[in-house]
Amino acid sequence: MSASTHDPANEDSAQVDLGGRLLVLGLMLMLVIESLLATAALIQLSFVHVVIGIVSICVALYLSNWIYTGDRPARKVLLGWTGLQIFLAGGAVLAYFAAHGEHESMRVFGIAAPTNGTAISLAVVKLGCYLFLGYLLSQSASVKNFLRVKAGREPHAIEPASIAPSGVVVATADKDKRAVAEVGTWMQATGLILIVAGLLSVIAGARHASRIYLIEGALIAVLGAVMLGPVGVLRQLSPDQLDRAFLLSAFGQLKALYKKQVAILGGLAIVAVVMLVMLFR
Repeated sequence: MSASTHDPANEDSAQVDLGGRLLVLGLMLMLVIESLLATAALIQLSFVHVVIGIVSICVALYLSNWIYTGDRPARKVLLGWTGLQIFLAGGAVLAYFAAHGEHESMRVFGIAAPTNGTAISLAVVKLGCYLFLGYLLSQSASVKNFLRVKAGREPHAIEPASIAPSGVVVATADKDKRAVAEVGTWMQATGLILIVAGLLSVIAGARHASRIYLIEGALIAVLGAVMLGPVGVLRQLSPDQLDRAFLLSAFGQLKALYKKQVAILGGLAIVAVVMLVMLFR
């Protein structure tokens, strides 16, 4: 064993890069859903909602360009815009169910579409997209550090101060180094896939007014979101210099993840039992 050459600068660079990619994903989702809403309004021939859609796209484009400069007020303004859209999307979903599946009730919340299924699908997707963006802007340390770097400021340290390199490097076989380097990437991909699958299940539940599918989809999406938690720590592991302290920290993050997964999977098991009871009732 030899002394670790753990480089904090490399960790900061990886975190900033991850934050940039997540922010771009969130902004792209915002632009896509606003474009879909404007297109649906055009098909519905609702002039007012087409204008609202065009204005929303312009605002989304402006805010996307502004926040990418790292300007502090831009993040606050985008958070405010995100909160407004979450309120409107959530209100549209509640209005839809309160009106027993009548999509005309969603117009007051800015949703105009030719069919009930299209309207509720757009509302649910909009809610999911803006919740994701709101999470990134308010909770993601990687995104915050990316914005700090874009503004010319130093990123905050993400690794807890109590965790310092131990100076002991864990020996790693060449065949295992690639696995160590890719574990964070694969976990991130899995989490994103689960989020998408959960949202699709929520949309299916909304279209068919099925609370069971809504709950199941929400739990799957939460499971995916939880899997994104340890990604930052796992990306800090250097396959060439696996410091024991950081490796143990990663194991701790994975242990916490597995506990959350057990709770969520327990909820999914309950949903499965309820579905079976309803099937054979």
